[in-house]
Amino acid sequence: MDKLITDQLFTGSFFQNEKPVAAIYENCVFKECNFNGLHLSGFSFVECRFEQCDLSNMQLGNTAFREVTFQQCKMLVGLLGKYQIIVD
Repeated sequence: MDKLITDQLFTGSFFQNEKPVAAIYENCVFKECNFNGLHLSGFSFVECRFEQCDLSNMQLGNTAFREVTFQQCKMLVGLLGKYQIIVD
């Protein structure tokens, strides 16, 4: 079973200072976090909010985003290759 992380606030460059934990993040807020270039395979984000984050060049194999919002985020991507983005 995947680890469940709920109702947390992550600020600043949290994921740059320590290795991110593959988990289900539910109802979390990520504020001014730098995800640039991180490998997020196996992560799930459910009802989360991303505010002023850099989400560029993330590796997203088997990553889920469900009912998330992005506010003033930077999201530059290269080729998506075999990946597809589904928004529901």
